[in-house]
Amino acid sequence: MAVAFDVRKRRDYVLVRDRELPEDKRTTFILRQLDVLERVRVADMKGVGLSPAAMALEMLRLSLDGWRNYPMPDGSEAPFVKGSNGYADDNTLRCVSDADAAELLAETLRAEEVTAKQAGES
Repeated sequence: MAVAFDVRKRRDYVLVRDRELPEDKRTTFILRQLDVLERVRVADMKGVGLSPAAMALEMLRLSLDGWRNYPMPDGSEAPFVKGSNGYADDNTLRCVSDADAAELLAETLRAEEVTAKQAGES
């Protein structure tokens, strides 16, 4: 039996470097799986000549749904703001370091591969 994709489903992700920290010191990122429209949107970007980096940034924007305990250098919580499109806005993405973005993108891609494999098994 087919099962509908749950667009509301979210998962917590803790960066590898934070996993040994006490729970109250860890940053937790809230990720969501891309739906079929979002996956096509990212795939279509290749056809219009956008760079792989631009595609990766868009995939991060689509999959990152929030965070907890992500401090700014001054100790305040980094703001997570969604634009009118419902996704992380540019200023929100600017808060994410290159290393953190790379790990979050790798996790998003890993989860996308698992989802594709599961779809092929049903």
